[in-house]
Amino acid sequence: MGHAIGLEHNDSQPSVMNSAITDQRAYTIQQCDIDAVKALYNEK
Repeated sequence: MGHAIGLEHNDSQPSVMNSAITDQRAYTIQQCDIDAVKALYNEK
């Protein structure tokens, strides 16, 4: 879903867009994901 709204992979911090998701390491939506969406759509 993240790619569909314009997000790229984020491997530098815990993120739902982290490309290294495993059964032991999976993230829910984080503040950095929310901030990235806001930046894409010019929200404050």
